[in-house]
Amino acid sequence: MLNLNKLFANGCRYLLVWACLLLLMPALLVMPGCSEEKGQQQQGRQAPPAPCVTLEPLEGGVPLYVELPGRAVSHHTSEVRPQVSGIILKRMFEEGSDVEQGQQLYQIDPAIYEAQYETALANQKKAETNVANSKLLADRYAAVVQKNAVSKQEYDNAMAAYRSAMAELAATKAAVKTAKINLDYTKVFAPVSGRIGISSVTEGALVTTGQASPLAYIQQTDTMYVDIVQSSSEYLRLQRGILSGLITQEKMGEIPVTITLEDGKEAYNAAALKMYDIDINMSTGAITMRAEVPNESRLILPGMFVRAKVKQGTLLEGLLVPQQAVQRNQKGQAYVLVVNHENTVEQRVFSTDLGVYQNSWVVAPGLFTPEGEALRMEQADARRKEGRHVYGLLPGERIIMEGSIMLQMTGGTKVTPTEYKPYAMKSPSEVQEQVRKALEQEDK
Repeated sequence: MLNLNKLFANGCRYLLVWACLLLLMPALLVMPGCSEEKGQQQQGRQAPPAPCVTLEPLEGGVPLYVELPGRAVSHHTSEVRPQVSGIILKRMFEEGSDVEQGQQLYQIDPAIYEAQYETALANQKKAETNVANSKLLADRYAAVVQKNAVSKQEYDNAMAAYRSAMAELAATKAAVKTAKINLDYTKVFAPVSGRIGISSVTEGALVTTGQASPLAYIQQTDTMYVDIVQSSSEYLRLQRGILSGLITQEKMGEIPVTITLEDGKEAYNAAALKMYDIDINMSTGAITMRAEVPNESRLILPGMFVRAKVKQGTLLEGLLVPQQAVQRNQKGQAYVLVVNHENTVEQRVFSTDLGVYQNSWVVAPGLFTPEGEALRMEQADARRKEGRHVYGLLPGERIIMEGSIMLQMTGGTKVTPTEYKPYAMKSPSEVQEQVRKALEQEDK
């Protein structure tokens, strides 16, 4: 009886063990699969794909353009001013018309100047008569002074009178010349050829020599100057780049300039930069550049506000950073997400001072400290390991392009770099899938 009870107890124990094993078997079979799937999900979250482009220097360098404000100035400006005082009898031109050099513009009342001229002529004739008489007397005395027919004193007096008459004649001739000049000045002529503006006086107005306002202005506008203003800091940055050999610049007079008018349309005539001013404006801290613009159509007028796009030079080995990849931090600094050699995302600030070319920021290659000190590669690596910031970009570095992915990335994130394809290079199904994923991400 005892043996039967023992056997029955052992049998129940074995049945219970096998029942437990049968119940736990599905869970044991499922657990490795779940663990593997969970690991894959974690791995996927740790290294998501990141569409990237690789920065490469542009062959031939990157053109550096800057757009600056400017004012149009006439090539030549001449003031029409009276040289003598008098009443304007007649204006002899149409306002706003083209005039030629030497063309008469005004007639000032010549009466008083004619009288002065005639008086000067009469005085000249009187002086000529005195010269003739004094010369005859001096010649007679010269012939007889050796015979003691006249005293030497009388001869000397005769010669002095002759010389005095000659001097008086010279003075009267100068007076005649002056009177003739003043008489000619009653006719006001155009000093240069060009287009004349509004007359400041009318017939019957009194004009004087040295008056404050000119009678009119004549301007030559078939060729115009544009005075362009640039800050001294930008000028220094450009000159330092040229001196270092990073930037090359065309010869002065061959630097292209594109002029945009106030209505936003470009002037169709080509312009060229002629010169830099020799000093800095102390009140504005800016330097003036002057460009020469052909203006046969007279579309550009003096004083007109324009925008000038100047090619300052070419950045050798320059990098182009697509604007799509650029973000701004709280300080307003531009930065991109760089994927380093360990496939780790790194936030990299860079300078946008060199402007834009073909929808990309122009960047000079190099690594720097936030204070602007240049770094070698090993110095930059050491700073990164210490958790210190490194600014700038180098050729061959990969930057993340996709905006929806960039919003999820932070410094130190592991990614799987992939080749970036713009929408224009993707199939419709790829575009739809990308849009769908972006919408799902926004919903989450």
